[in-house]
Amino acid sequence: MTERWLTKTELNKIIGISIGTIKRLLKEGKCKFRDDEISTPGGKQTVVLIDPFSLPPEYQEKYIEQQIKKTRNNPDSNISDYADWQVRTAIERMSKLQSIRNKLADFKDKKINKGKGTDYLKQLCSAEGINKGTFYRWDKAACRHGAEKEDGIEALIPGWGKKNGHLKNLEPPQKQFLISVYGDQSQPK
Repeated sequence: MTERWLTKTELNKIIGISIGTIKRLLKEGKCKFRDDEISTPGGKQTVVLIDPFSLPPEYQEKYIEQQIKKTRNNPDSNISDYADWQVRTAIERMSKLQSIRNKLADFKDKKINKGKGTDYLKQLCSAEGINKGTFYRWDKAACRHGAEKEDGIEALIPGWGKKNGHLKNLEPPQKQFLISVYGDQSQPK
C-alpha cells in the first residue's frame, strides 16, 4: 500500500496528471496538501505533499485504479481472490486509517495534548466519515495482518461476499445475462 501523501512528481507518474494541472488544482484549493521537509545531499528541502483522495473525482478514480493494479500484481498478495469493488473499498479504508493514525501520532507528540487524545480521535474519525469503533476495528485488523499481507489491506476488505466466488469480476456477456435474468418482471430467486 502506498503512502497517502504524494509529491507532484509521484502523482504525475502514477496517474498521468500533468504538473501544470496539479499546480492549478493547488492554486484553486481543489485538493488538500501540506509542506514537508526532506533531507537531500544538499541539505533540507521543502516539498509539497498532496492527498490523492482529495483530488477531483476523475483523478481519484485513476489513482484508485492504479492502486488496484499494483495490489493485484503483488505476487505475495491474495487480493486476486476478490472483486475490484472489494479491493477499492479496502484501499479507501486503508487511506482513511493511515490518515487518522498519522494525525493522531502528530497530536500525541505534542506535550500539551496529554489526556485529550480521545476527543481528538473522535474529531479525526468524524472528519474521515467513520466512528471511533470502526477506526479501532480497522486498526486492529490491519495491524494483526499487516506483516504478512500487503500492509494489512486484505484485512480491510469488506466481509460481505468475501471469497464466495459469486462476487468476483464477471465478463461482459455474463453480466448481461445476469442483468437480463434478474431484471425480469417475474423476479426469479
